[in-house]
Amino acid sequence: YEDAVIAPIMGDNGKPMKYLGVRYDITEAEIERQNARGILDAINQSYAFVEFDLSGTVLSANDNFLKVLGYTLPEIVGKHHRLFVAPTFAATEAYAQFWRDLNAGKAQTDVFARVAKDGREVWIQAVYAPVCDEMGRVAKIVKIATDVTAEVVANRMLKEAVEQARQVTSAARDGDLTQRIPLEGKTGPIGELCAGVNTLMETTSVIFDDVGRVFGALAAGDLSQRISRDYDGTFGKVKEDANATSERLAGIIAICFENVVNHERLKHLSLSDPLTGVHNRRYFDQRLREEADRARRSRRPLSCLFVDVDRFKSINDRFGHPAGDEVLRGVAARIKAELRLSDALGRYGGEEFAAVLVDGDAGMAMAVGERVRAAVAGSPFPDGAGGHIPVTVSLGIASAMPDRFDSAARLAAHLVAAADRGVYRAKADGRNCVRAED
Repeated sequence: YEDAVIAPIMGDNGKPMKYLGVRYDITEAEIERQNARGILDAINQSYAFVEFDLSGTVLSANDNFLKVLGYTLPEIVGKHHRLFVAPTFAATEAYAQFWRDLNAGKAQTDVFARVAKDGREVWIQAVYAPVCDEMGRVAKIVKIATDVTAEVVANRMLKEAVEQARQVTSAARDGDLTQRIPLEGKTGPIGELCAGVNTLMETTSVIFDDVGRVFGALAAGDLSQRISRDYDGTFGKVKEDANATSERLAGIIAICFENVVNHERLKHLSLSDPLTGVHNRRYFDQRLREEADRARRSRRPLSCLFVDVDRFKSINDRFGHPAGDEVLRGVAARIKAELRLSDALGRYGGEEFAAVLVDGDAGMAMAVGERVRAAVAGSPFPDGAGGHIPVTVSLGIASAMPDRFDSAARLAAHLVAAADRGVYRAKADGRNCVRAED
């Protein structure tokens, strides 16, 4: 790819006497632009995407976002973000601080409650990320989100059903068999679970002792108990219905437990980087805040380590992206091998990794950084074709005593910013080195 400029050189008669041409090779910039566009297209197809100016005014939004909240684009462009939140929350200091943090360059990641055009409550898992210009100044805010309303509603329904079931069974143990679980708003396995409990309660009014025994066992986690006493006529039918309902209840509870396990598994996946197997940035940010808070309570030092793979784009361009992926996996493994079990490692983005060094002072952090640097540079990585790829990393470290900061959030923000500056110094000093920043 080339960019060219041709300019005429005018003679005394005002007519061109010759032409001067200049060509620029823009191949690298064009490839990078196309790659960035491909990434944005992928995000646009899978996630809700919105752009805001620094005041919170909507600049643009994609179809996924409009579909989730039920608006058209002309209805929201030029409107403030508070259009999508409850008026009571929009008037709070927390909401104002939310936008002050974004303007200060602090990304916000969480599950947020939002309001659709028709008044529906919508829950989104989203990241609000400040976008900086070439001078490092925050120029706008972008939000990438996915609709998790169904999951939030299901969790809320499950908690409500468990509490109501506890109240019903507690009343039954006290001799009150008239209580029932309200079924309004309950669907799927949870609705079946509640209906099963109600059916069981209704069919056991005349055999209180046996039902009390069965429910006592259920409360203790034993799903194997059944009514074994012989009954004739109507009471025999009650016995059969109660036992059948218990069987069904056991199956439904098993499904609910399986759903809980699957939810926890999905939660783990949401905190892991699928390429390298280490934690992702969301986990790192969360863990750093927790360790900053703990450091303030214990008055112990805390350190942060940033690791950036040198010239990673050249590795991808020369050896291909599969080889680049193997390099990232290998670098992550070598970093992890130099950390303690109490430390936390995460892929911060692209070819950059970050680690929290618990109770680590500046000397310890520098020693760990040097070990990581030597481990990566010590032996090349296979390129997948029988050859090898020499790889080095630039590291930035930051250490601090918590009493210098008035909050855990400020301590965490300082460590991230300082370690990032350290990486830039290491790059400027020739790469393959460790630099500390206060």
